[in-house]
Amino acid sequence: MMDEQEIRKYVDALGKEQKWNHNYTLPGGIQTVPGKQKSHGKNLIKLTRVEPLLEKINLQGKRVIDVGCNEGFFTLKMGSIGAEVIGIDVDKNRIAKARFIKNLIGDKLNISFEVQDIYSQEFSEKPRYDLCLCLGFIHRVPDPFRALAALSDRTDMIILEWKALKHGPHD
Repeated sequence: MMDEQEIRKYVDALGKEQKWNHNYTLPGGIQTVPGKQKSHGKNLIKLTRVEPLLEKINLQGKRVIDVGCNEGFFTLKMGSIGAEVIGIDVDKNRIAKARFIKNLIGDKLNISFEVQDIYSQEFSEKPRYDLCLCLGFIHRVPDPFRALAALSDRTDMIILEWKALKHGPHD
C-alpha cells in the first residue's frame, strides 16, 4: 500500500503528463481534480445522471465495455456494483491513470483497462458484452456512424451521452 506522499507524487506526475479529467478522492483525502465540479461533463455530475440507469439495468454479473473510458471512473463504478468491466480508450496516458487508480482503490474489482481503437480489427474480434457505455465519446470520433456500427456488433445495449450544439438563444 502506498503512503500519502507516494500517492501525491504519482498523482502529480501523471497530472504533469496530462491534466487529470476525473476527480477521484484517494486515500489521505488526496483529490485528482480538487474543488467543486460545475460542468455537466465532469464525472461526479455525470454520475447523478447515469447512476439511475445503471441501477435499472442491474449490472450484477454482467459483462460491460466502457468505451472512451478516460481515467476509468465509470469502469470502477460499474465494477463496484458487480459487473465485469473492460475500459478502453485510445489515449495511453488516460489508461495509465486508470490503471494507477485501479491498483490504488479498485484492485479487487473485476475490471481491466486497454488502449484500444474501436475502428481496429482487434476491437471487431472482441467478445460480445451485455452493455456498452459511451459517455462523452460519440461527438469526439471522426465517423460516428461507423463507430455506432462497430459498437452495435459488440453489444445489444448501448448507453450514449454526447454534447449537442445549442440552437437559438443560449438562455
